[in-house]
Amino acid sequence: MRIVNEQAEVVFDSTGMAVQINGTVQDITERKLIEEGLRTRERQQAAISELGMHALEDPDINTLLNEAVSITALALGVEYCEILELLPDGKALLLKAGVGWKTGSVGCVTVGAGNDSQAGYTLHSDKPVIVGDIRTETRFSAPSLLLDHSVVSGMSVVIKSKDYSYGVLSIHSTMRRTFTRDDANFLQSVAIMISDAIERKKLSSRINHIASYDTLTDLPNRILFMDRVSMTLSRAKRQKEQIAVLYLNLDRFKVINDSMGNETGDRLLISASERLVNCVREGDTVSRMGGDEFAIMLGGITSASDVAKVSQKVIEAVSKPFVLDDREMHITASIGISMYPQDDEEMEGLIKKARAAMLQAKEHGRNNDRFYNTEMETSSYEMMMMENDLRKALDRRELLLHYQPQVDITTGRITGVEALVRWRHPDRGMVSPAEFIPMAEETGLIIPIGEWVLHTALAQNKAWQEDGLAPIKMSVNFSSVQFRQKDPVGLVANALRKTGLKPEYMGLEITESVIMKGADVVIKKFHELKGLGIHICMDDFGTGYSSLSYLKRFPIDILKIDQSFARNVTTDTNDASIVTATIAMAHGLGITTIAEGVETKEQLEFFRSHKCEVVQGYLFSKPLPAEDVTKLLREGGRFEIKDL
Repeated sequence: MRIVNEQAEVVFDSTGMAVQINGTVQDITERKLIEEGLRTRERQQAAISELGMHALEDPDINTLLNEAVSITALALGVEYCEILELLPDGKALLLKAGVGWKTGSVGCVTVGAGNDSQAGYTLHSDKPVIVGDIRTETRFSAPSLLLDHSVVSGMSVVIKSKDYSYGVLSIHSTMRRTFTRDDANFLQSVAIMISDAIERKKLSSRINHIASYDTLTDLPNRILFMDRVSMTLSRAKRQKEQIAVLYLNLDRFKVINDSMGNETGDRLLISASERLVNCVREGDTVSRMGGDEFAIMLGGITSASDVAKVSQKVIEAVSKPFVLDDREMHITASIGISMYPQDDEEMEGLIKKARAAMLQAKEHGRNNDRFYNTEMETSSYEMMMMENDLRKALDRRELLLHYQPQVDITTGRITGVEALVRWRHPDRGMVSPAEFIPMAEETGLIIPIGEWVLHTALAQNKAWQEDGLAPIKMSVNFSSVQFRQKDPVGLVANALRKTGLKPEYMGLEITESVIMKGADVVIKKFHELKGLGIHICMDDFGTGYSSLSYLKRFPIDILKIDQSFARNVTTDTNDASIVTATIAMAHGLGITTIAEGVETKEQLEFFRSHKCEVVQGYLFSKPLPAEDVTKLLREGGRFEIKDL
């Protein structure tokens, strides 16, 4: 069939009578085909853009799949479109989303995943599979799903990620259609967008799980435990019920961990956690609070004797020998118990008092339990003394800063350092930050300590520059407590002004817990900090409870991959997948990535191969005093990457 354009002109004589008709007939088939092709491409590009906008809204997968089939069918002008999900057994595909199909088909109909069906054939093909007429197709047979809907033509592409195939995206028409290369490219683009969205959802789900569950034992972590206690308390208050919190410490665990190594210690914690879970009812919660400390919440308690029975059951279970590598190991448990409403009516108070009772159990011989009573101190005498000493540490100039280099993974050049506070106690020696930083945050001492760290670190960086050394960025940690103070933006601005350091040479490392609060006032503070000209870094990414959508809402320059991922990235495929996806996601958002805790050449090579820009860890340098960093910078400020 050809398309023509006809034009005619009538010729009249002197009397006005028509005597002749002059006309032309022009074949405009090619022009019309080009115009139609342009309209089709515009329609398809608009569809891709619309689907992309839906994906950015971070909907649930089912919603996105339904949007995808609707948009695809409309863009290609077909009656039917479906997404088939490959089932776990790999033998069949389930109709996951579709348009045009009979009511009740979606979520129920399956087709074989073998080469004898169009979907199965597509699943094992790297190219789009185009069917001109299903009735004469010889590569595979037509399934009843298509024949029952009078389908004639169609096209299918596989939906796959780097590591696996999710399923098949197909379109069908009841008319004989000739699908073009542009149509195939469009369908593949939709499949890629679906695959990317599924991968983002899997990563987000994994990160959210990590945020709520302990990565070693897979027990609920402190955040989730506190949330569950709060919810159970609300119900208990309405229904006049009692609940109990048991706070547990594993006696002698540190001895075993220090003597046998972290790997053995980790396995012991896993075994102990399994025993704890077996001691409670299904509706109760067992949580790892950190280190060798656990907590248990018991709901619907009728009496203190019920709680005591559970506590003794736990003590007996933990005291039984653990056998690891044919070697018996013995630990015991000290347990503190608090109850609602007798001891406290709020979540924080119940946990605090249960822990205080646990300390009393340890002081009274261990391997026993103690119910909280009002005579117990809220913390041990030693902790009180440490708090008093910490209050005086600044005035006594016992605090100091060490600096750990951050290294360009390509050139080996030191691009910056992270300032890390240390406490040189006159009697205890060097006190671990893990001991005094949580105490500082709990007591509010982190405010003056944090201000001292900020001014000292920026002044040191300015001093290096005035000494003629190559400018580098100084990264300073900023806790959630500091961020919640009255004017954190003014604090940073004042430090920059007093030290004279240009803002581009400062980075502020802020944890996910701050970012996840996400209130308008928090977002406003972030933009004000960014307005100073400094770099904003999300610290310890993956250890909190962040959603990927938060990265789009905050002016983040740097994403710092937590060392817990770096530690296992070459041995744990889950950690490797999360890190790979995180780096790719960060690059897609224009965010620089830093991997901390890099200690081996294998880890370095992994991050280098995945184009992480900056690394930090003991492979290059431990945190150093200022004078040692000065020496490094004077000697060129560079590590020989190729020699590692």
